[in-house]
Amino acid sequence: MNAGPARRQERDVDALVIGAGAAGCVAARRLALAGHEVLVLHNGTGATRLSSGAFDVGDDLRDDVPGNSSDPLSPSSARAGMLDVATKRLRHPYAQLSAGARAQMDDAIRFFFDATPGLSWHRSLSLNENLVALTQLGTAKRTFAALRHMAYVGDQQRCAVMDLRDCGGVNAGQIAAMLRHVTALSARELSYVTVPVARVFRGPALGHPAHMARALDADESAQERFVSEVETALAGHGDVELALFPAVFGPDLADRLEERTGVPCRALMALPPSAPGQLLVDALHRGAKACGAELVRAQVSSAEVEDGRVTRVHAEAPGLTVRPQVVVLATGRFLGGGLSRDQVGRETVFGLPLLAEGQVVGDRFIGEFTGPVVDSEHEIFRAGIGYDAQLRPVGVRGAKVAHNLFAAGSVLEGYDPARDASGLGVCALTGYLAAGFALEVLDAAEDAAA
Repeated sequence: MNAGPARRQERDVDALVIGAGAAGCVAARRLALAGHEVLVLHNGTGATRLSSGAFDVGDDLRDDVPGNSSDPLSPSSARAGMLDVATKRLRHPYAQLSAGARAQMDDAIRFFFDATPGLSWHRSLSLNENLVALTQLGTAKRTFAALRHMAYVGDQQRCAVMDLRDCGGVNAGQIAAMLRHVTALSARELSYVTVPVARVFRGPALGHPAHMARALDADESAQERFVSEVETALAGHGDVELALFPAVFGPDLADRLEERTGVPCRALMALPPSAPGQLLVDALHRGAKACGAELVRAQVSSAEVEDGRVTRVHAEAPGLTVRPQVVVLATGRFLGGGLSRDQVGRETVFGLPLLAEGQVVGDRFIGEFTGPVVDSEHEIFRAGIGYDAQLRPVGVRGAKVAHNLFAAGSVLEGYDPARDASGLGVCALTGYLAAGFALEVLDAAEDAAA
């Protein structure tokens, strides 16, 4: 006989967080630290895994063209960048949130860094100054903070771009040439030389840095061979003050390289898929679990709203129905599965309309939301759901969906994380705030029950 349909499990929880990227883990951790039972449902994908290793908040020089008016290696201001975005992008979360909410960015940043156990960050002392990081494209990127083992401009002058023969998809010569071009537009005096590093793996070249990172992580003997080959390669370049690598290692291996070579060894800001992004996601998950949040891999399929309150959320694989007191929606955009455009653009759990610069995407031609050339500002890249000042999702006419539902991260409409230079900053701030607003609902319910 065939077994009947599997019985669905039902659970009551204080807080349900949907999504386990940066915003979701920040929200889950804050709710759990307040003593509540927190369940996090996630599908294991999302844009946080593609993170370059940088923590962007804002950049007031983001639109400047390097040259006579802008030094590409000079720092900028994250705080001024926030205000600039809030002024120019009226649907950006920095503009939609109150000044009091934006003022909590310092608290949100500290909370975020505490939420990534095992990772160390290099950052400026205040939001008034960004770091200048170096990227795998050979460009300079201003960012508020970077993972400690990532490459940023410091006091060094003589730099080596390491040509890893195992990493065939990265051209060290092109990176060095681009860095020389960028430096020529700056007042800084940095020089770059390429240094070949012999292969440590057999077979075809590994191609992408993320592939080599996984291979090194899985093989301790390969790590030792790699350290030895780098040591040999740098031995003939005693004047090098900084060694720049594709992002093939984490902070521990960076420390080993520096100890053996006597040269600071740093990873260039990565392109997706990203080893730094995986490090970040793993740390965020550890931080949420350490505070008592439960993370479950599942595909959330639908939700029920009754009398202005989310009453049930349904997930598949495993079959699960959750009855939460509050919900934080942090499902991301298209990569994370939070948004879909299969004939009609929509948010995937509650069926909310997809908005781009305030317009309902619906089934309209995608060309209406893209610019005329590749580097135009494409409205579809700012797509998301509408929300109010308390981060409650709203419908087309501005009515909130439910008083116990909040949203955070890139599912929110109005910002392009890359072009606005505000990616993880928005996730940290809105995740922190959404949890705070949810705590107010939970506290009110406890007071009413007392």
